[in-house]
Amino acid sequence: MKYLPFLSILFFVFSCNSKNAVTKSTDTQKTEATTTTDQQQVTLVTDLKEFVLNYEPGEHDGVIPRADYERGLLILGDVKQAFKEETQLAGDYWNLSMALIKLRGEKQKIESAFQKAITLDYVKTCAYCKQVSEHYPKTKALFQEQIPEVFNHTVEKCLALEKDGDPLKGGE
Repeated sequence: MKYLPFLSILFFVFSCNSKNAVTKSTDTQKTEATTTTDQQQVTLVTDLKEFVLNYEPGEHDGVIPRADYERGLLILGDVKQAFKEETQLAGDYWNLSMALIKLRGEKQKIESAFQKAITLDYVKTCAYCKQVSEHYPKTKALFQEQIPEVFNHTVEKCLALEKDGDPLKGGE
């Protein structure tokens, strides 16, 4: 019984379509997301590193609140610096999802970055999700608008694991 929460974490990590739980990503790894449309299986393979380094959001058009746009650009600048390095951490992919959320980026890219953060470090991503859910209602609403299934599922799993006692946090 003592190890049940830990096994739940492992099960969740593997149920999120992760191929393996690693702590770093190299520039040769690609993130895959699968979508079904009109009974066709479409596989979207996105090289997030290449995407980040080449991504230039358009000018502020008034549709996005100026504060979100400026915050998104600031975060994106930090992400671009991090993606120039050989390896990226879960926080880098979390920040990419945050930048894209603020800039109202493509849903597939947001979801790919979010899933990559989960794959690289589930516990940290849970902490980020919890922080957003508890202290940043506008950002939480943006996540729920753009990637509701993935975000809400992750938050629910994180809260359930926390309630059951997360062995990685020292709870029993």
